[in-house]
Amino acid sequence: MPITISSVVEFMVKETYHGIDASKEALQINEKSKKQVLHGFLNEVFSDTIAETLLRVLDFHVGRKMGKNLVESILENPIETYEAIYSFFGAAGAVRALEISIAKQVKKKYEIIIDNRLITKLKNGDNRPILATALKIHLIKIGKLYDLINTINNIENE
Repeated sequence: MPITISSVVEFMVKETYHGIDASKEALQINEKSKKQVLHGFLNEVFSDTIAETLLRVLDFHVGRKMGKNLVESILENPIETYEAIYSFFGAAGAVRALEISIAKQVKKKYEIIIDNRLITKLKNGDNRPILATALKIHLIKIGKLYDLINTINNIENE
């Protein structure tokens, strides 16, 4: 079987998203994939909204305070993560502005409305909204990759 562009793209999709099982019963995602999905989401929204460098600095700050990176902290201890983020920005208003900016960017880029209190909800120990948003965007990207594979297959089969 010859190596085609679509087979390479399909392989990349399978290798990148192996931790996601989109079965009828439920959408299951393993811990490693949760970290990858959340990390990708944070990188994307920070580079689209403020600056990628800010994410690195925030990650360093959270790591210094909590002994874990930002993604692991969100997953394992959302309350303390919120406190570390709050102390980094110095005011609830700055955190709120970041949340609104993230929500606007996601709506503009993906045409979906998300919870605009993703970070604030960490304060109550709830990391589900930020995880759900990250996963939703991740699945949108997978859909776009599969559309690309189908388009390439159609071109190759003409």
